[in-house]
Amino acid sequence: MTNCVSKAEKLETSSYGTPLAVVKPNVDTYEHPHEMTHVEYVLVPRQLVEMAIALAINHDKLLDDSLPPTYLSDVSNLVKTSNTALVSDKSIATQDLRRKLVGILIADAVGYCRLMNEDEAATVSTLTSYKLMMTGLVERWRGRVVDSPGDNLMAEFPSVVDAVQCAVTVQKKLKEMNRGLPENRKMEFRIGINLGDVIDQGNRIYGDMVNITARLEAIADPGGICISRTVYDQIEDKLPLNYEYLGEKKVKNIPKPVQAYRIMLEREDTHSKNLERKTPDNAEKKKAIHISSRRRLIENIANFFTCLFGVT
Repeated sequence: MTNCVSKAEKLETSSYGTPLAVVKPNVDTYEHPHEMTHVEYVLVPRQLVEMAIALAINHDKLLDDSLPPTYLSDVSNLVKTSNTALVSDKSIATQDLRRKLVGILIADAVGYCRLMNEDEAATVSTLTSYKLMMTGLVERWRGRVVDSPGDNLMAEFPSVVDAVQCAVTVQKKLKEMNRGLPENRKMEFRIGINLGDVIDQGNRIYGDMVNITARLEAIADPGGICISRTVYDQIEDKLPLNYEYLGEKKVKNIPKPVQAYRIMLEREDTHSKNLERKTPDNAEKKKAIHISSRRRLIENIANFFTCLFGVT
């Protein structure tokens, strides 16, 4: 324990060039896990030195777990013992993570590589103007752009209703902007929307819900929007849109399949009440009724010919 303290004091003194005696000490009592004894020592400034030692000792572990050093920014994550495990697994995994429920929107350009191969300058110019438009609409619908690498854009919304309305507006605006371009230079986007709990780390969000949103984006039509069942349940009676049930989709590394819906933009009517939307239950019911009706029709025709020709 003495060696650890002397190193900490040396680190502090050499970093700041301040004699230890002229600084008002902060004395903490630490419990030794084996001997159950109490040792008093001084760390100046205590928080900085604790973070430096913890980062040095746990550097490899942080890299293995893909955790940023910012997890050590909260001293509550440091285990004040005399052994070398200054940062516990549980403290890193749970104590410094903030979670929230958000609507997630991911948009991705279709045929981006082809467009870049044909004309890089024109493609970058078009992409820049399109993403600028999308960013403005995200902010208009009370959202925030989380990340925007390359031809991709991810945004979060406190309301999934706002996320869907933003996506519909984006696709309409993209369609208008594409009209002024040659057919081979048009840039369309797929959009996926999901609702779920995510980890909020700085300006980024992480979690399975983000991965599912990316999968929904991938199965959307060019110029279309694909949403999860969770989103559908929230917006079906709030927005005048039409929906088509796409069935259950398998998502990589997600054990349960995801139920997906397509927003039918080409049939949008501000006065419609989702007459064409389908759910797994009523879709199966309609299919069963249709099969039953066909069987009755065949039976009636067979009975007619039996009576007419006397065939038994």
